[in-house]
Amino acid sequence: MTPSKSAERYTMLHRLLHWLIALLVAGLLASGMIMEDLEWNAAEGALKNSLYFNHKSVGALLIGLMVLRLLSRLFSRAPAPEPDMPVLFKLAGGAGHLALYVLLIATPLLGWSATAAGDFPLPVFGLFELPKFLAKDADLSETLFEAHELAANLLLLVVIAHIGAAFFHLFIRRDGVFRRMWF
Repeated sequence: MTPSKSAERYTMLHRLLHWLIALLVAGLLASGMIMEDLEWNAAEGALKNSLYFNHKSVGALLIGLMVLRLLSRLFSRAPAPEPDMPVLFKLAGGAGHLALYVLLIATPLLGWSATAAGDFPLPVFGLFELPKFLAKDADLSETLFEAHELAANLLLLVVIAHIGAAFFHLFIRRDGVFRRMWF
């Protein structure tokens, strides 16, 4: 396959949001895994608290950026698929993007809900606190944290598949799909 000369690109706003969200998600997934391995003791407690503070703040930022991304998609459609793209690839791409959007919204919302139900603080970069919209309920909080972790693990798998598909288009098909989101 040769790259299409007429390949449309995503808008600059879409590309900026894509890569910013990708960096934030990488940091959130990494910090979540690290937090799970740390203990609440004198040696690791301060680091764990700092990671939680930043994890919550970046998660809140992710929610805001995803709202912006969804709004921007309402006013600017994605480029049309390559004319010779197999139907199975189109379906897989659509399903993958839908899974990404759902998980990129659901995962931080589950974390926010779990934190609220646990009656834990919800600071956003020390500027303000997110509202606690659930009454304190330790059992509900634990269940929501488990759902948050499950959603994060699913998100990791979908992100890996997304990266694999991007590299497949870049190095194997060489069809210009990757270039649509690149600078």
